Amino acid sequence: MPEFSGKVVSNNLISLRFPEGGKLISLSCHSGQIVKKGDPLAALDPKPIQTQLEIELADFRRTRAEFDQLTRQLPVPKTEDEKTKKEIAQSKLDVSVKSVEKIKGQLDGLNLYSPTDAVIVSAEGLIVGINITPSGFPIILAPLTSAVFETPVPEENFYQLHPGQGARVTLKSGFASESEVTLLSPQSIGSNGFFNVHFRLPGMDLTNFRLGTSGKVSF
Repeated sequence: MPEFSGKVVSNNLISLRFPEGGKLISLSCHSGQIVKKGDPLAALDPKPIQTQLEIELADFRRTRAEFDQLTRQLPVPKTEDEKTKKEIAQSKLDVSVKSVEKIKGQLDGLNLYSPTDAVIVSAEGLIVGINITPSGFPIILAPLTSAVFETPVPEENFYQLHPGQGARVTLKSGFASESEVTLLSPQSIGSNGFFNVHFRLPGMDLTNFRLGTSGKVSF
């Protein structure tokens, strides 16, 4: 009976990055930590963007006041000149509204929250006080229901497998269970003629199976 070595992995890693740059002022997670959906993970200093928002809001209030005044003066524009004035005022107001909405969106991007119940795989490079560039230093999460046993299988054995095929997984932790093939990778690993195969773990629950735990699969 063929037997191959492998390890517990996640079949659905999530990478979270800040869409904005700034100074990291809070880090509420670390590798191996279990988090729940909505838990705060990290935050950037909001002061610079809050200052910009105050400027944009002041501009919006001024632009809105000018638009309202013109509307009172010209409730129904009659001449082409009056219509043009009204259109220009409306355009300025629209631009101001979009600018405020953009800054508010940037404020929302200063906080990272867990999108699901998960295990933190990595928060490497994130240290409170450092400056973060946009899309830099990701937080990697593995959803709790994403545990599978992965093993590289040589080509001659790979093409004999099919989804749902029975197997038995035995981990070094002492766990052993009947399993089945859930994924046959269509791409080989490098040029050595091996292909990754995933095998189901009961419940696929990472609270019971530690990422990286080694073991063997036989089928």
